[in-house]
Amino acid sequence: MRKKIAALATAALMVVALGALAGCGADDEQVIRDGLTKEFETIKSMDEATLDEYVQDMDAEDFAEFGIEPEEFVKAFFADFDYEIGDITIDGDTADASVTLTNKSISQFQSEIERIVAELMESPEATSLDQEAFYALYGQKIMEALNDVAPATAEPIVIECTKDGNTWNVDDAASQEVLTALMTI
Repeated sequence: MRKKIAALATAALMVVALGALAGCGADDEQVIRDGLTKEFETIKSMDEATLDEYVQDMDAEDFAEFGIEPEEFVKAFFADFDYEIGDITIDGDTADASVTLTNKSISQFQSEIERIVAELMESPEATSLDQEAFYALYGQKIMEALNDVAPATAEPIVIECTKDGNTWNVDDAASQEVLTALMTI
């Protein structure tokens, strides 16, 4: 069970993607900063379109087994998401942007999952429940734990960008950098 819930948290992160940083003007640094801000704000604000994008890639049946709504899981997981765009270094048609990300700690969440499993397995009341009721109780405790996980800040990452005409594009590896940073918090 705990592996399945940890996999669900990972699935929530897998859809983090960064795209082109379009903008006008002669200040390339500001175009990059504004573009990255726009991309990260979609996660931070978690509007309906972004939420739908995250949820569509997740297996709702896995959540339903535990009585968890995928939308609520994603909202709780990213409730404390934040970012800080630091220095941006431009060298011709390439740029490096230093970004620091904050989110719920995956390792703390996994520790909470292990604690919950151990607690439930030792509880006579919980072990006397049928499987459906046990899973519902487990899902409830998982969501409580996720809501209580403290945010943590990852080490800064470097997002590389390349200019193509008047458009700055985030390099393909950036989404993996973001994912790795969020997974190591």
